[in-house]
Amino acid sequence: MIRIKNSAAIIIAALTAIGLTQENDTILFMATAGMASAIIIAVFSPWLGMLTLFPLALALPPAPATVGLQEFSFAVLLVVITTGTFIECLRSPAARPHLKLWGLTILAVSTAITINLTVALNNNIPLRDWTRGIIPFLFMLNFLPVAVLIGKDGNRIRWIGISIATSIFMLAGFIIFYYFHNDLWRPYWLLSVDDQALRIPEAVASEYADAIGPMRDRITMSIAQATDALLPVGLVIGVTLASLAQPKAAATTGLLMALSCMIAILITFTRSMLLSSLLAMFIFLVYLIVYRKEVLPKFITTLTALGAAGLIFIYSTGIQDIWIGRMSQLIALPTSALNITPVDTIVSPDALISTTALSTLEQNISTETTPNDTSTFEAPPAPDNYRPIQPEVFSDNKTTKDFNISARMDEYKIAWEMFVPHPIMGNGLGVKHEMRWETSDNVSEAKQVAYVHNWPFYMLMVGGLSGLLVYSALLFGPVIFRLSSIRSEPIHWTLIRMAILTMAIYGAFFAVFRLITFNLLLAVIWGIIVTQVLTDRQKNKSEIDNT
Repeated sequence: MIRIKNSAAIIIAALTAIGLTQENDTILFMATAGMASAIIIAVFSPWLGMLTLFPLALALPPAPATVGLQEFSFAVLLVVITTGTFIECLRSPAARPHLKLWGLTILAVSTAITINLTVALNNNIPLRDWTRGIIPFLFMLNFLPVAVLIGKDGNRIRWIGISIATSIFMLAGFIIFYYFHNDLWRPYWLLSVDDQALRIPEAVASEYADAIGPMRDRITMSIAQATDALLPVGLVIGVTLASLAQPKAAATTGLLMALSCMIAILITFTRSMLLSSLLAMFIFLVYLIVYRKEVLPKFITTLTALGAAGLIFIYSTGIQDIWIGRMSQLIALPTSALNITPVDTIVSPDALISTTALSTLEQNISTETTPNDTSTFEAPPAPDNYRPIQPEVFSDNKTTKDFNISARMDEYKIAWEMFVPHPIMGNGLGVKHEMRWETSDNVSEAKQVAYVHNWPFYMLMVGGLSGLLVYSALLFGPVIFRLSSIRSEPIHWTLIRMAILTMAIYGAFFAVFRLITFNLLLAVIWGIIVTQVLTDRQKNKSEIDNT
């Protein structure tokens, strides 16, 4: 019966999340009813409500600028889960040890928030900007309900893992489906007609010598979650699970998760996701060599299978030139700029006269100011997120400037310069800085943004050395927890270590540490750790009492 209830909660959440992303009024109404059902379920069972969080989080914009129905409903769900869990602590004698933890956490967090708010106000940061800066990190407080709800039931750790795995499969599956359903894998060419740019297919481009191409649009222009940390995490923990799990069902699930996430990463053309995953898997390889040599053959087999599948996918879809070009940019670090302007009109062979003026997307669209824009997840400064990809340029033009790299270097420099005058406490959350770049029209533009794509520099900027130390402890604490038993630890601890390492590495390249899913995952990890700590203390206390 427990299995049925848990499965039903996850399925309802998954179907609701899918419905909330649709435009059909009937489907949206049913999804709204599903969201209401999840809240009602959480009222009667905070645990079942907890299982719905991760699938439902996928229906939210990565960095919503306003509070709509989805955001409000999700916030209500969190409040219901937290309130119900706290009441459970009051009623259950077994859960009362958690009350002290709640009190200490509230005291520590309140103190930290007060200090940072004071710093921000002293630096003339508007309260609205500070509030937007602090909200994403408050999701980490969900570790309290997680710790209470897991309690001494180790089986619940597996069910939370199933909920997270469901959201990973949903995200990867949606990206893959969207990519092929909308024919983003098909290249197109640009043709200039009367100073207007037309998108034409290959059949038409062959008739025009001056057609420019082939080009492909990045899916990150259409799906905001396409660079979510769940993808590299899914790839790494999928490989880890496939290598370590003894039951064939679990190992197969891990392999399928890794495969789906790898394909999703490949079609986003996001180097940092792929490289972060590879670096994390190299660390896992070192772990296996030192502690688990008997697992090495299975790990190598898994990697070989994934590598072969990846190469087959890359060459069968014709995206090899894009990846070769983008990787070569990392090596060459070119210096001259490339201006490619995205256009939104797809022209059929028999409709060339139906033209649309060349449209230029702003290359510095910010999640702070465009709540409904779906291209803001890999927000600038990463301008190639807002223009088509041209394989030949990436692979052959060695003088092409890599906007991602140069813009991030500028970010780091700015963050450091903002940190130096305030080395201890930083500038406060919500502090903004100006990023300037050159558009495709050779016009210099500037935008105020409140983030950098690197968590150490971001923490130095907003929290100084104290903020960096605290956040580093939050990220790497799970990695060093119980290292003495790393040789023979249960598989979920290895999965936790690999997940948090992947998050830390990927967060050094993307501002994903400010997103809901990232902080919810961090909360789950710390909730499991706190549960283990409290369980060990109670066990030690019982042993002392018995002696």
